[in-house]
Amino acid sequence: MALTDITDDIASGNTGRMYAAPARGVRSKPEWRDGREVRKPVVPWANPRVLTLVLVAYFATMLALMQQRLNWTPPPLPASVAEHLFSEGRAAEHISMPQLRQAHDYIERQGRLLAELAAARGGDVEVEVHRERVSGSVAMDFGGVPFTNAYRGLTNVVVTITPRAARGRKGLLVASHQDSAVASPGASDDVAMVAVMLEAARALLSRPTRALPAAPLVLLFDGGEESICQAGHGFFNSSAHVAGLGAFVNLEAMGAGGLPIIFQHTGAWTVAAWSRGAPNAHGARIAQDIFDTGLIPGDTDYRMFSARHYGTLPGLGGGAGLGGGE
Repeated sequence: MALTDITDDIASGNTGRMYAAPARGVRSKPEWRDGREVRKPVVPWANPRVLTLVLVAYFATMLALMQQRLNWTPPPLPASVAEHLFSEGRAAEHISMPQLRQAHDYIERQGRLLAELAAARGGDVEVEVHRERVSGSVAMDFGGVPFTNAYRGLTNVVVTITPRAARGRKGLLVASHQDSAVASPGASDDVAMVAVMLEAARALLSRPTRALPAAPLVLLFDGGEESICQAGHGFFNSSAHVAGLGAFVNLEAMGAGGLPIIFQHTGAWTVAAWSRGAPNAHGARIAQDIFDTGLIPGDTDYRMFSARHYGTLPGLGGGAGLGGGE
């Protein structure tokens, strides 16, 4: 650099900018601006090729981790485990009943077995089984098209579990449906959740008194959900059990695998309560956003119970969400 350039810089006060030494370990390369040499730091990771490789490696790693997380489930417990534990092996024994009427009969028989199990405990919990027939209609909007959804003579099976210490308290509705879509076996949607409810009830009734639920449970086995939530609407508008409810959990399936995902809820406290009690709590806010847009051509009984829609209760809806195309 010429001596006159140096003196000009000294006079103009540019010495700090022009001659600041590069940081240790950082190379620099010369550039010429207006006839003067300017040294520009060369940072290795600022190289576009290096940066591209780093980003590709990062996103590939995150994608692999996300895929592993979505598909991971805890090991299923066999039917031989202790009676007070929930067993996927025992739950699977309830699946693969043909025809809806036989399904009603089967669930009612299982409810009677639960009542016998409760009666043998000595009076600390009571189980009742009810078969209800519902008829009615509801004005709905499906895919932007308004219509009246009318139904007649649909069957619901209701099993109530009331611990003696919880009498008089508001109950929790837990719902699933045993009907299936046309041409579908319905094993995941939604008989798998029926099996989960039956096995969970059996496991609860095998526990000591101190481990019984703090609130009554109302188990609804819905007989007409695939016809756009008809039986759920009938239950909520005609069943005597609704007046004693304080919240709900609706169990559904959009697939046959992965961890249960909460994809609809009425508010933060329901999600917080679920996360405290569920050993592998899992949710997706984007799922509720998509449901709220109306882009999904389907619905669940969540809509019939929820205070955000046709019902009056706080609660949430969720279920298996992977493998829906298999």
